[in-house]
Amino acid sequence: WLLGEGNTIPEALEEILGVNFQAFEENYWDYVKQKDFQVIPGLGTEGFEFKDMTGEDDREKLLKKIESIEGQRLALLGDLLFAENRYAASIIEYKKALLAAPNEAVITIRMAKAWEYLGDWEKPEKLYLQIVDIHPGFTSAYDNLAELYITRKDLPKARQMLETSNSLNPFNPRTHELLALIYSQDGLKEKVQTELHSLQLLK
Repeated sequence: WLLGEGNTIPEALEEILGVNFQAFEENYWDYVKQKDFQVIPGLGTEGFEFKDMTGEDDREKLLKKIESIEGQRLALLGDLLFAENRYAASIIEYKKALLAAPNEAVITIRMAKAWEYLGDWEKPEKLYLQIVDIHPGFTSAYDNLAELYITRKDLPKARQMLETSNSLNPFNPRTHELLALIYSQDGLKEKVQTELHSLQLLK
């Protein structure tokens, strides 16, 4: 309800938690460090940041989260080739990047998208499902799977992917846009309005 009153997400959290957002973040990361979790390369999540706190391109941010410097370099080369519509060549570089940084969802999802642009629908689906299996919190994989299923006119699977994505990260406008589309196809007017309202709050 606080978002509906015009508060930003950090302001709403401050009102609820009684501490400013910076203190909340610091306390959270102190808690995580105390848990001494085991770090497995490539098995992270994409995470999310609130829109008013971002300034750098999201793709560049995700690229920098790859721990392997060689993996970053090769993935960047893949991105440059992708931007030039050289999709087959970009896939070669993404494959090399994955050898340097195994299980990296950021790289895998870009390679899947390159396969889509080449008109291959089976390889992207397998890659997205691989990401979901290894990185269950990486919501972009669910969204991309949903778009793939929408293209195939498999709306039940698309809806399942989008609802899972939304449950993991309700702050992604793209997910709400696609959900509104699916719900409109299913004739669920109230759900469409809910998604459009959420989308308006996030813009």
